[in-house]
Amino acid sequence: RDISTAQQDSLAYAEAEVQLSNGNFTNALQRFEAYLKNYPEGRYMIEANYYTGEIHSSRKEWAKAAEGYEAVAAKVPNRFGEKSLLQAARLNFFDLKQYEKAGTYYASLKEFASTQENKLEAMRGLLRSQYQLEKWPEAQDNAKELLVYKSANADDKVLANVVLARAAEADAQYDLAISYYKNV
Repeated sequence: RDISTAQQDSLAYAEAEVQLSNGNFTNALQRFEAYLKNYPEGRYMIEANYYTGEIHSSRKEWAKAAEGYEAVAAKVPNRFGEKSLLQAARLNFFDLKQYEKAGTYYASLKEFASTQENKLEAMRGLLRSQYQLEKWPEAQDNAKELLVYKSANADDKVLANVVLARAAEADAQYDLAISYYKNV
């Protein structure tokens, strides 16, 4: 019996989802990857990429997990967008040490965060990424925003002041740099 491409798309995804629901993660991963290969712009590509990222993350396969989350993050806003932005940023910063990518995802998370907790983590992560990359001028606005953010803790304020001091030092504003270092 002939079935349409849309029906094939749905059936292929459903097959993978059943395996996931049954806890057969290896089979689910194979089917999600086959789904994404056959239907790269399929109706369930966001879900398939997200679950692929989740399975790889549970296996500590950080690079592959990041790929799944990044594919979902590229399509925000969506159902898994905020969590995928957060996971992509964390994996790129802490595990893969790709600070440029991490900064990009933290910046997007800062924009799309629906909770104060995620917004604060986005601000922290963005500032840490900028610090690692020594992007002092770009980091100044975020550092100032973090200094006055109501949920910022003492460590956040220390990092923000260090970044502001480094930026002032880079601009040869040594008195201003010293004042920020004194705050630290």
